[in-house]
Amino acid sequence: MKVNLLKRKCNPKISTVFFHPKKTKVILTSYYKSCIISFLFFTKMNIRKLANILTFYKSTIPINLAVSVLPLLYGGMPFFEAIFLTLGFITSLFVKEFTNKNEYLFYNNNGITKIQLFVLSYILNFFFLALIVILINLIMKLFWIITF
Repeated sequence: MKVNLLKRKCNPKISTVFFHPKKTKVILTSYYKSCIISFLFFTKMNIRKLANILTFYKSTIPINLAVSVLPLLYGGMPFFEAIFLTLGFITSLFVKEFTNKNEYLFYNNNGITKIQLFVLSYILNFFFLALIVILINLIMKLFWIITF
């Protein structure tokens, strides 16, 4: 039985807090406790989902880099960036689609749809490219490499 906890709105102002007169502990109502438990549950679920998305993205990086290296050699960094964000990423998704179709069932059972997987992987792809560009520029400045 799947319980949708997102529809439950936890408002601490509505729930009451009782102070026991002889003890210093605070006794919370069951509604307030359920709000705390649901918050902790969603935090764990979000971390698990993020870990699954990172695992999926890590498996797309080698194909994406393999497709993007040739434009880097012939066209330079701007072509590498364009191919890495477009053709390389799409190629890696097609390869995963044909080789590991059953893998999507794992992500679907963990509450991640295919569209969420692709969109979040593309966002991670963008940040990974930004990290690569920053590192390459830093290395070029540190070692005074001049590009023409």
